[in-house]
Amino acid sequence: DKVVFETNQKQVIDEEVIGEDGKYCRYLSIKVPYNQEGELPAIIGFSSDVTELYQLKEQFKKQANTDPLTELYNRRFFIEQAEKEFNRTRRHNNSLSLISFDIDHFKNINDQFGHPAGDQVLIKLAKALQPVIRNEDVLARIGGEEFLLISTETNLLKAHALAERLRSKIEMLQHPYQLDKSVTISIGISVSLNSIRKFLLKN
Repeated sequence: DKVVFETNQKQVIDEEVIGEDGKYCRYLSIKVPYNQEGELPAIIGFSSDVTELYQLKEQFKKQANTDPLTELYNRRFFIEQAEKEFNRTRRHNNSLSLISFDIDHFKNINDQFGHPAGDQVLIKLAKALQPVIRNEDVLARIGGEEFLLISTETNLLKAHALAERLRSKIEMLQHPYQLDKSVTISIGISVSLNSIRKFLLKN
């Protein structure tokens, strides 16, 4: 309102309001100056409820960035984020680690017990790993039983420790039909040159 009065120009704004039920509502508001000679300046405003449209937009955005089965990030989003983090690492001379892993003998699970059993393993694995990683880490399913994790500000020692936490957490998952067996993974670690350089200097 203040901007409208100061500039005497129409303003279009996106407003977020908490309703009586505690839910967020989104409004697209247009406010225009209304001036009459001899009268105090006034404003005419129109607001349209765009909550449903905004929710659909957020849903489409999520669908574009996530794997529909595990709800982890997908390959496309991971590559975009990895490029950004790599460039940021080079620019600021920070540490960066990439951890790749896949489920051992996953094809046997699908062949012996069917793809629904394999899907359940993937879903349980994704849920089990959420408490292990940080909010700033990017974990993605890049295809089949293959996963990638990029971790910023993580040197060689921290990457090894993180990989071990991942392995240990997944090993706690039971095989879907062979309850005497655990789910296991094979892990690979790659770190930036900055991470190696800092590790060597420190040790």
